[in-house]
Parts: sequence; C-alpha cells; structure tokens
Amino acid sequence: MKKITSHEEATAEIVHFTGDLEDSGAAFCEAMNQLAAALPVDPFSSEQLEMIFGPEAIDPETAATILTKAGHVEILPYLIRHFKEEKKTTIQLSYAAMLAQLGDEYGYQILEEIFAKFMKSDSGFEDFDFENFEYVFEEILTNERGQKLRSRFRKEADYEVEWHTVEHPDVE
Repeated sequence: MKKITSHEEATAEIVHFTGDLEDSGAAFCEAMNQLAAALPVDPFSSEQLEMIFGPEAIDPETAATILTKAGHVEILPYLIRHFKEEKKTTIQLSYAAMLAQLGDEYGYQILEEIFAKFMKSDSGFEDFDFENFEYVFEEILTNERGQKLRSRFRKEADYEVEWHTVEHPDVE
C-alpha cells in the first residue's frame, strides 16, 4: 500500500476498511498493519476523528486498532469513551491494550483487572479464553512492557503455547 498523504484520504480509507470487513485472521491483521503503516504521522483533527469514531462509525474498535498501530495518541479520549460504553469484555480488553500501547497507564490497570477476574473465574468469565489475551499482546500491545506482561500472564495462568504438526498420511 502506498503512503497516504492527506488526512482526508486516510479518514476515507479507515472508514472504508471498517465498512468492508469480510476477512479475519492473519490476512485481516496484515491488512490493518499495512493501512496503519500508510497513514500520515501528523495528528488527525477532531472533525476527522469524529467521522471515524462518532455515532455513525461502523466498527470503532478496528479503526482504533489501526490508529493505535500507527501511534496516533490523539485518539486516547475516543478509546476511553468507547471502553466505558462497551459491555463485552473481549472488546474492553482490546481497548485497554490500545490505551496501554499509546502510553496510558489506565490501560495497564484495566488489563491487570481483567486478568485477575479471568484467574478467579469471576461471573462472566466462565467462557473467557486466554487466547483473547494472546491476540491483544500479539496484535496491539507489542511494546516491551506489554510483552513482559504477556509472559507474566502466561506463567500465572499456566498457559503454554502448543504447536501441532499435522502429518499427512501417505496415500498411494
């Protein structure tokens, strides 16, 4: 993807990307990374951010992930607002990771709280999977402090990543 030079074009690309979510998994994450790398480094205006995060926003979580990957700290108030409005723990976890990645200590506190609730199997965490933590530490909270937190959480949760090799039978 070529570098996007104007914020208007970048805003349109983000809105288009979040409105055209047909993919998931590795290809989706790679597409987010490419778009984030192509964004202008200068801050977006409040009008542009309102287009991305306002009431008409299709997928503010994905838009926030892209802007977090690009290091746009001006989105912090929008992250906090969406975090507080969100009821689903997995999405709150993503917003907390974004806050932390952008340097907001509140994000780290939230991650710690969610992990403590997960470890105690609090109400609502019966079906919560550690893979949710793996995703945010792999795709969002990639800084050194985040990776140390990931290691600590894995150790405390006694979570081991297991790779299995699928062997294809010889068929003749």
